Amino acid sequence: MKNKFIFFLVMAPCFALKAQTISGRLDCTVTGSIVAASEDGKFKNYSGFKDGIKVGDRVTLNYSATRNSTSKYKSLYITMVSTANENKPKTVISQRFDLNDQNINLSVNPDGGLVIKEQSFNHSISFQPDYIRVKEFRELALRRYYKNDWHGIFISSDPTESLAQFLAFNCRHVEDNMELAAKLLSAK
Repeated sequence: MKNKFIFFLVMAPCFALKAQTISGRLDCTVTGSIVAASEDGKFKNYSGFKDGIKVGDRVTLNYSATRNSTSKYKSLYITMVSTANENKPKTVISQRFDLNDQNINLSVNPDGGLVIKEQSFNHSISFQPDYIRVKEFRELALRRYYKNDWHGIFISSDPTESLAQFLAFNCRHVEDNMELAAKLLSAK
């Protein structure tokens, strides 16, 4: 048993070297929030949901690109979470694509950016030097407006409840590894 443990301790760094992950983070503040609804045939609008994300709340967008050199596994994960209540974080949007999935199409742009499309549901991630977009049943779009300053919107609709939500953000790229992450995923 002791020999197995020593073998694991010696080999663990070798296994860890096979996978590489590059992560980044944007810290954002909600600058606007609207919930629009149709109630009893009338248009209503609200500043948000009860116990939901509101103007002034902090949200964090995290991204991570992972590549395993031995299995050729590649993935991109983007998530935005409200950090207003540390005990109960709320996910705004979250998307992960395994780039080896046959339903996934990866396009590498000349500027080094990536566009990843999932064909079954028409979901996508645009991961460009000046633009991040996550499109699934909801949509998040952020655009760089100056150096590490970004702004953007989040849109979600629920036709069965006759309502839609709109959030606006101002963000600061505090851990900018977009170029490295895109290179990691676009390399052959």
